[in-house]
Amino acid sequence: MNKNKINSLQLGSLILCPILSASLGIGLYNAIQIAKVDSYIGIFISSILGIIPLLLIIYISKFEQDKNIIEKINILYGKSIGTFINFLIVFILFIIGITILFGICNFIVTQFLANTPIIYVATTFGIISIYAVSKGIETISRTQFIFTFIIAIIFITLAITLFPEFDKSNLKPLLEYGINPPLKVGILNLFTNIIPIFIILIIPKNNICDNEKYTKYIIIFYAISILFILLISIFTIGVLGQYLASFYQYPEYILLKKVTLFNFIDRIENFLSIGWILSTYATLTLIIYYISNFIKTDDKAKFNPLFITILIVLTSVLIFKNNTSFNNYITNTYPYIISILFILIILISITIFLKKKKINHN
Repeated sequence: MNKNKINSLQLGSLILCPILSASLGIGLYNAIQIAKVDSYIGIFISSILGIIPLLLIIYISKFEQDKNIIEKINILYGKSIGTFINFLIVFILFIIGITILFGICNFIVTQFLANTPIIYVATTFGIISIYAVSKGIETISRTQFIFTFIIAIIFITLAITLFPEFDKSNLKPLLEYGINPPLKVGILNLFTNIIPIFIILIIPKNNICDNEKYTKYIIIFYAISILFILLISIFTIGVLGQYLASFYQYPEYILLKKVTLFNFIDRIENFLSIGWILSTYATLTLIIYYISNFIKTDDKAKFNPLFITILIVLTSVLIFKNNTSFNNYITNTYPYIISILFILIILISITIFLKKKKINHN
């Protein structure tokens, strides 16, 4: 099997993991801290706004369909400017990588493996990501497709078992603090949760076996991802209430502690939280794959994933000293770094439009 060929269904599943890995632990925490009871409204706003970059990504994919995004940028802007833009994008993806890696490792250490050095957990993620990258995008996408089913089962279980605990009065009063906090959440979550799906452009459209279904499955899986995130945000506020939810670093994990099966099987939150772990691992693998394609000099450059992973792991562990500094970073710095990628998506789309218009006139 060609390790560079995947189908549209697998491609669609690649969208799910970046959105979930950023939303759980980071996006939802920010939303609750900023908008309180209206956090789910902010997430809904970001979901609507997210249609804009989604459509732009689909538009970019149709240009030079046999090329990945790195090659497309070089064609659009020339080698010098193209290399600079590609380097900037890779830098932003690197920032995303170290952020989601620290977020999940910090969660695992604080909730499961107390007193375990975070470097051990991060290294474990790094090792399995290197192995996946070495097998090619087909293996990566097939693995994430399987993860999608696991994650879907987890969220369905969550909805069914927590429905009796849900108190709709916890969602009131609507817009208690005005419209500005949900709007801020909507914009920030657009950057942190949705813009990272840009990463799928590393796969040329012609590498999709049934690429006539490309747009269809991207939109379907985007809708599924948003449904999952809205579900978890509404249930977090509806079950815990705004004050209890804003008290915890990981309110979604506290929510999972209330899940029981058949009225006697409880404490299954550790199993259910695997959805976040799997989505973060898959996203980290995609980021390493993307950066590897940027810096590789030939098809035998096997050291690239190893070098990139070591750099991500060490930077993630060294740059974030504690929870306080990390929380301040993801609220006040991280979204604005990712906003640069949104600007670049718009810029690339405009350049493609102008280039096509020029060709048509000629």
